[in-house]
Amino acid sequence: MKAEAHPTAVDLSSPRDFVLSRIFDAPKDLVWKCWTDAEHLAAWWGPEIFTNRVDLDFRPGGKQSITMIDPTGKEYPIEATYFEIVEGEYFVGGMTTENYDGDWKKEFARWAGGESDGALRVAMRVDFEDLGNNRTRVTMTQTFPTTGERDANVKMGAETGWRESYVKLDAHLADLRHG
Repeated sequence: MKAEAHPTAVDLSSPRDFVLSRIFDAPKDLVWKCWTDAEHLAAWWGPEIFTNRVDLDFRPGGKQSITMIDPTGKEYPIEATYFEIVEGEYFVGGMTTENYDGDWKKEFARWAGGESDGALRVAMRVDFEDLGNNRTRVTMTQTFPTTGERDANVKMGAETGWRESYVKLDAHLADLRHG
């Protein structure tokens, strides 16, 4: 993995929350666009070995479908619904991996210690803070139904996956700014 331009802070102090906070060297409106536009989201979402197919209807009640594709062609579909959007400030939604294959679900359920049917279901809020000087802090809070499911997500590599995603987002933002 390439080095992060800025460290990603991880907070697991709340029993069901997985919180990541990260600074990006880009203006808030551009970072916001990279999270809320299908073409931009497809460019950076997921661990570094994945490519993506994204459909996005960014509005309250709208749906998001991201299919991560690994180098062998295996697909990992993620479905989400947007609940609340305050333009340029934050959005809130719900995300699920109910359409993942049975092997992934069995592994997730095992890591969750019997607290899950294997389908990841998470509420997610993403906040965007203008730090001035073309810098933006993004804070993502994922809230899980149980501590076991939050911990399973972490054990299965969520932190590494997000760090790799953010490195890809750094590169995409640099391309957009200096292109």
